[in-house]
Amino acid sequence: MLAFINGIFDYDSHLNFPVHSLAVNRGYAAYEFFEVLSGKPLFIERHLARFRNTLQLMRLTTAFTDQLEDIIQELLAKNQIKNAFIKILALPQQSTGSEIQSDLFIFPVNFTAFPESAYTQGIPLLMKEYQRFLPEAKSTDYLASEYYKKEMVEIGAVDVLYYSGNLLRETSRGNVFLVIDGVVFTPASLILSGITRSVVIELIYELKLLLKITDVSVAMLSDAQEVFITSTTKRVMPIVSINGKPVGTGVSGIFTTRLIKHFFAYRNASAK
Repeated sequence: MLAFINGIFDYDSHLNFPVHSLAVNRGYAAYEFFEVLSGKPLFIERHLARFRNTLQLMRLTTAFTDQLEDIIQELLAKNQIKNAFIKILALPQQSTGSEIQSDLFIFPVNFTAFPESAYTQGIPLLMKEYQRFLPEAKSTDYLASEYYKKEMVEIGAVDVLYYSGNLLRETSRGNVFLVIDGVVFTPASLILSGITRSVVIELIYELKLLLKITDVSVAMLSDAQEVFITSTTKRVMPIVSINGKPVGTGVSGIFTTRLIKHFFAYRNASAK
């Protein structure tokens, strides 16, 4: 496969990252990740708007920020990509205290889809207290989730849910929703605004369901009949236990099942 490597298209086997960069030495870099379905990059306007916002928040700049749309289309055409995921990385060099010049890399990645059973039977989550720094930016800082991966594997969890103080925040790679007595809740602040989250919020309004974007306490998990998470790779995924404690009936609930159906329909329609 070909990749965009800071100004040229070359084979992805030639990708290399300088060891002296801030990305390697300080874990400081920006990235974005999106799906290509039937040759069309899904929700690309939202993804690129978020990526540009991340660059601004992290005080990063690239020589190609204004050309992202054209670069991506050329990359898809050169590789004749129909179905894949694409990763964008902005890797800064040396910090200057103001805007930091960064190298830009865009390349296809392989990802194995979750089994159908994950959407009908649900999955467990691990939960830990942690607050990401600069959560509005999609950075490469995944230290906490990598550290907790051993515990995730032990309980079969697909992700770790973070809380700060007594408030739920987000998962390491997505957003969280609770359903309590017919009302859908999702945290409002100190989170990364997920692209799938934004689509699901729109679907909730279209379906005329009640939604509250607000502070969500950890205690509210005990009252939740349903919990689901959203992300580019997990789409809309039901959660059946958190730290070993069952959620609801232990399977995908009515609200979650309905949203899964509508999300996949919307996703497929967006690719036409």
